[in-house]
Amino acid sequence: MMYAEAPISQRRARVGARHMLEVVASLTVLVVGALFLGVPSASASQPCTTNESNGHCYSTAFYSVSSPMWGGSATVESDALTAAHPSSGFVTNELWVGTDGTDFNEGDVSQEYWVEVGMISGVAAYGCTATSDRFFWFDHRPDGSYHCHDGANISLGGNYNVSVKWAGSDTWHVWEGSTEFSSTPNACCSYGLIAGVESMDNTDVEDGYDSVLKKEDTSGNWTNNWPGSVGGADAPATFTWAVTNQSFVPWENFHGGCCARRR
Repeated sequence: MMYAEAPISQRRARVGARHMLEVVASLTVLVVGALFLGVPSASASQPCTTNESNGHCYSTAFYSVSSPMWGGSATVESDALTAAHPSSGFVTNELWVGTDGTDFNEGDVSQEYWVEVGMISGVAAYGCTATSDRFFWFDHRPDGSYHCHDGANISLGGNYNVSVKWAGSDTWHVWEGSTEFSSTPNACCSYGLIAGVESMDNTDVEDGYDSVLKKEDTSGNWTNNWPGSVGGADAPATFTWAVTNQSFVPWENFHGGCCARRR
């Protein structure tokens, strides 16, 4: 989720994105992050060890193209999703879709627009106030406004399809599973897609797996894979392709030995 900043050019070779909740937190694709649900941790905060200007850690797959797209989708799964400090930070597993010509290489967040959707644990900003494991979606619109929307609670271990699709008339449809929302006014088209995890603390935990990466062309055709996409992570997060351009395992500090890796 970006708060007030988007990914810069260098992130293309490293992480892939910085989005929505930069104000409060961040997320990355297929990551490992932690969140003590509902109650702030008594432990001291340990900010992510990262070169990102917002202090967030990311583990993401990044796809940028020269031809316009009408949307993107991914299947996200998290067996563990815990923010170390849920009252002031978050961890996510999600999808970002650039809008209004954004490819996430602009280097100036004020000129980058997007919609992001996925699962989150911890508190966000711009309208998201819950701390439970849940769906969320967030957008930065060409009018300069930021909006966050809490969704239904999710069950860890489930596979959830999330997608963002151009609908015409300055509107993008946002799907959390089978539930649809709209981002408007928000212009066409997309030149960049990102999937993965964003986190704010080295002791966040997210045990996840992201797969079925898809994109939609301007004829309305959906195709599998993000060919030529770049995977990367900020320490302590790591990124591992399961199947190149198709599925990956991003994870951060696999905290406290809570779970055994299944992949």
